[in-house]
Amino acid sequence: MNALRRNCQLLLVVVGAACAPMPLPTPADAGPSQPDASVDAGLPLADAGQADGGADAGVVVPVGWARTAGTPGPDGLWGTMLAFDPIDRRFVLHGGHRVPGRIQNETWSFSIASATWTKLATTGPTMPFRYCHCTTYLPSTRQVLIAGGRNSSTTVDSAYTLDLATLSWQQVMGPVPTGAIGCLAHWVPSLGRAVVFGGDGSGGVNDRTWAYDPATRAFTELMPTARSPARRDPMSVFEPSTGRILAFGGAIQLMQRYLDDVVTFDGTTWTTHAPVGPRPSARRYGATGWNAQRSRWVVFGGTNDADDRDDLDAPAAMRRAWPLVVLAACGAAPTPAPPPCAVELRPGTLSADGGFELVSDGHSLEVAPGPQGGFHVFVGLEADGVERSGVIEWTLSATSGRVLARRSLGLEGLVLEDTTCGWRRRRDLLVFERNDDVPTARDMPASLTVKVEERSTSRRVVPR
Repeated sequence: MNALRRNCQLLLVVVGAACAPMPLPTPADAGPSQPDASVDAGLPLADAGQADGGADAGVVVPVGWARTAGTPGPDGLWGTMLAFDPIDRRFVLHGGHRVPGRIQNETWSFSIASATWTKLATTGPTMPFRYCHCTTYLPSTRQVLIAGGRNSSTTVDSAYTLDLATLSWQQVMGPVPTGAIGCLAHWVPSLGRAVVFGGDGSGGVNDRTWAYDPATRAFTELMPTARSPARRDPMSVFEPSTGRILAFGGAIQLMQRYLDDVVTFDGTTWTTHAPVGPRPSARRYGATGWNAQRSRWVVFGGTNDADDRDDLDAPAAMRRAWPLVVLAACGAAPTPAPPPCAVELRPGTLSADGGFELVSDGHSLEVAPGPQGGFHVFVGLEADGVERSGVIEWTLSATSGRVLARRSLGLEGLVLEDTTCGWRRRRDLLVFERNDDVPTARDMPASLTVKVEERSTSRRVVPR
């Protein structure tokens, strides 16, 4: 996003879900693929196991925030980015994913003056359906550039520009960024070009840097003297006083490795900085913007795919430090030492508000459809006195003993939360092995079993 220079507001598009990884080939029992018509209610097992849908967790508007009027679709939109048009003082977005519903190819604008959304009637070629792409404003031609992203089954390796005077789309021909799900894009005045960096695809994340020249309508891959670590979904801004792109965090591998570093690009080279003092936790896909009045880079929210963030941080980009206020109590009476922790496994699932809740005997588990025709339930685990090594093994079985769904996860690569006596794995998907088991399994008793090394526990559950 760009700075809003003439009014003291920061517009952040708060999304209900983060951009998903590319799926592996669809298993034979997962049903047919449905390109560009996926229901946003969770990804199948091959999609790394994180929830990919705000439909599973309601949106609560916190104090100090306000909804805008006429938003793009009644159920929200995610997986899209904004470009700021300083001439008409509006934000422009394209594509995205509707919750629940379809991947989009619509174009919308948000007026700063009226605080309202308008669907734009564009002309030109039919735009590919895409989400999790990157976008930026091109001041030399008053156009918006979009590149990268994905549809329901593969990367979208194409780029287009939108002329804001005529509202006409035009495809960029020749080489373009590929494998660019979750890329970043910013206009760099010193280059007279837009820079596109990173992203994810079937080969994993990349560290490629591209420059787009509006005069020649062509991309060129740059060869910086130093490169940034490869990543997807970083939070990034252009900082005008130094002419640098600033990027924080992102992911190397979803559900596995997340970053909490700051990297900058000055048009020639990437530099990795070590922030001083407290900083936001490792995350990806947060909302971000540059506050020009205070020379502050603002980051809101994000996710590590086990837990969504709702914090608001303002890193001082020039000092590379995070000026966060930490409240601490002093002089409190010492608390007695807690009793020794017993070894225990406690299964959980996704709660109605998107959090974590423990599963007791008789608990209902919601069966949700995935975007490729499969079905899944959400599972999670609290473990006390258990080492963070080995494998979590999940099994959902009918009372007849028939296995309905199973999954194994290596603990050493997972994102785990600390608890008083151990750790918590907040959210994973357990995908049904056969779709035709779902009708007979609904509303019937079943057994949910989780095992870590030699210890296991079960709960009687009812899939709904």
